[in-house]
Amino acid sequence: MRVVTNRPRIGRDGTTYPAIAHDRSELLFARRQETTLADWYADSLTGTIEVRIPWGMLHVLDPSSRMVLRGNALTGRVAGLPTVGFRFVVQTFDPADPSRPGDRLPRGDPPAAFGDVALWRWPMWEEPRWYPEVKPQFEMMRTTFGEIPNLPHRRPSRPRPIGLLPPDACLERQAPRAIVGRPARGGGSDVRESAADRPFNAGSGTVGDGRPGALSDPTRS
Repeated sequence: MRVVTNRPRIGRDGTTYPAIAHDRSELLFARRQETTLADWYADSLTGTIEVRIPWGMLHVLDPSSRMVLRGNALTGRVAGLPTVGFRFVVQTFDPADPSRPGDRLPRGDPPAAFGDVALWRWPMWEEPRWYPEVKPQFEMMRTTFGEIPNLPHRRPSRPRPIGLLPPDACLERQAPRAIVGRPARGGGSDVRESAADRPFNAGSGTVGDGRPGALSDPTRS
């Protein structure tokens, strides 16, 4: 089982980059105490073989219901079907002479044949059991992050939304900043208010006479 993580591609300058794939069928030989990625280990002293095979490598779709992948060679259709379990056999070989038969488990009679293969099945479940596990890199990461100096905490400033006036722009009427007066025709005086005397509108941002900065006053003629 090979998984292609990077497809082949051609760069803008014409450089061809080949595909990058990883062989997921290769099992890592190691003890579980040495690495959590260990797949199998054989102990010649106790005569035991420990194997950890991922569900996906066994074509298991849903282990909780024993659902496996099954393909029909005649129709070409692929579907999921429940299985009663698995049967496993083990055979060794010499890498220097792969054609030479090695040992087999379970051993049969004659030894060159397999014996009765037991059915291995597992109980189904509705809620998975889990437990926390500390990875070997945990202590290294804790030490590394612990050496980072603590910087003073600064509260980030909140950006002001576009289109809103600052908080000091009150919607209430403000006192006039300037009064400009001049003699009016026929007596009296002509008094003009400054724009500061007119109320603000945070939505439209216009003054009573259409200038930016204040809200039109419906009571003003």
